[in-house]
Amino acid sequence: CLIAYNQPHNFSAEEVDRAQTIARNAATAIDRIQSREQLIERMEKRLALLKQQITQRREAEAALWQESTIIKLLQEIAIAANETDDVTAVYQLALEKICAYTGWPLGHVCLLSTQGDIISGGIWHTQDGAPFQRFKEITEATRLPADKGWPGIVFSNGKPAWIMNPGRHPDFIRQRGLADLAVMAGFAFPVLTGAKVAAVLEFFTPDVKEPDEALLEVMGHIGTQLGRVVERA
Repeated sequence: CLIAYNQPHNFSAEEVDRAQTIARNAATAIDRIQSREQLIERMEKRLALLKQQITQRREAEAALWQESTIIKLLQEIAIAANETDDVTAVYQLALEKICAYTGWPLGHVCLLSTQGDIISGGIWHTQDGAPFQRFKEITEATRLPADKGWPGIVFSNGKPAWIMNPGRHPDFIRQRGLADLAVMAGFAFPVLTGAKVAAVLEFFTPDVKEPDEALLEVMGHIGTQLGRVVERA
């Protein structure tokens, strides 16, 4: 215990010893608290570093998986393109493989008629249970000039394109069929034979998807592979 004195006091040896003992105990307690806090701080830093390493490893694994699936997709389509001159069959396979890779439920091929208009190629891939029948009917019935509508953009410039919320996009003329389908995103890419666009493959999803430039670049390579089949046919 501590005793307060209101006037000068001569401490005895016992009191001095007791005070020194209290001081040493206090110092020891403070050292222990500081050591514990330092230990906790070191553990927190190690835990943060471990979390960072786990995140980096997962990101690396995800990137490796994505790279391997892209390579597999390109290989499968390249093999099919080299083994057949059946353009329709290769288009169908490409739709199926790309829908499987992206997880998007609807794929379609747009062609040019003998008059130069954009028409449906009648080639589709629809995920089981996906409610796109009305949209398909409207697409099949729609005929566009080669430079009009969303596929017309791709036919005109020969480059892959992404569309957000097609139902509100001024270039998406088929928007009448989207009210009850909730199609929220789409992408398309050209099938190139030299500098000419032979077809456009388009894909849609009811999910909101931000533009993916890396995906469009991959699709551009696939369009070139498919074009080789068209050239041979």
